[in-house]
Amino acid sequence: AAIGFIFSFVVPRFAGLLSGRKVDLPWLSEVVLSSGMFVNAHWPWMLALAAAAGMGLYSLMEIPATRRALVAFGARLPGISLWLLGAETARWTATLAVLVRSRVPILLALELASSSVRLPVNRDRLIKVRDDVRLGKNFSSAVEERQLLEGSPLSMVKVGEKTGELATMLGHVAAHAAARHRALQRQMVTLIEPVSILVIGLSIGVIMVGVVLAMTSLTDIKL
Repeated sequence: AAIGFIFSFVVPRFAGLLSGRKVDLPWLSEVVLSSGMFVNAHWPWMLALAAAAGMGLYSLMEIPATRRALVAFGARLPGISLWLLGAETARWTATLAVLVRSRVPILLALELASSSVRLPVNRDRLIKVRDDVRLGKNFSSAVEERQLLEGSPLSMVKVGEKTGELATMLGHVAAHAAARHRALQRQMVTLIEPVSILVIGLSIGVIMVGVVLAMTSLTDIKL
């Protein structure tokens, strides 16, 4: 909104000072002033285009296939991948804990838990864990082999499996993963503010440099 306001109302006022003058403008000033004049002359259409783009993006995000593709793309990005992975782990372990506590057969519980995750990689791993358990492998060993859990969460699952408290331990793993997910989310939100300030500051700085260069070009008027 700030950048749009500058382009729509501030830049055109400076561009008006140069109208009718033969001035050799730097390329940055040409781009800034031309963009400002264009936005000022067509601002209703630009506003309508922005609204249409927002509605189109909203409609696109309502498509499940688009959301799955976006989540899969985010899982390959550093930082975001850990955040998504924490949410996925909390989701399937919490679902599995409820199902096991309700005495649902483990094979059916794993199948239902796999349907609750969004990342295709995790879904395939859970299905492979179900197949491994069907073939007689321990649940914790299958989870470890498929790299669904590691470290303390995996140790808790092993203890729960040996003591008959698998549902309780899965609940603890889900709580741990959810807490880690919230911590990563707070870190990401904390980073949004300085990044936004940096982007807006750089954008406005480029605009102002273009305007200042245009003003200084008035001293080089050709007669």
